[in-house]
Amino acid sequence: HRIYAKALFEAAQAQGKLELAHRQVQQLAAAVVEADDLRALLDDPEVESRTKADVLARVARGADPLVVNFLRLIAEKGRLFQSQNPAV
Repeated sequence: HRIYAKALFEAAQAQGKLELAHRQVQQLAAAVVEADDLRALLDDPEVESRTKADVLARVARGADPLVVNFLRLIAEKGRLFQSQNPAV
């Protein structure tokens, strides 16, 4: 999901929101790790990507739209757990 992370980085940098986006992504990733039920839902291959994206958008409510859109995109593309850290 590096291409998506790079796009988020570039958009956040262009809008002067780099630190904000980084902090919010890290907070949301930590929330996913801490919430076993949420992690299980997001990791379940039988749950549709669209459903995962909707759940993440609800979890990220109040976050910057750049971050919410990034999470939706990686969920819809099935790229949530491409590394040890979810959503990052």
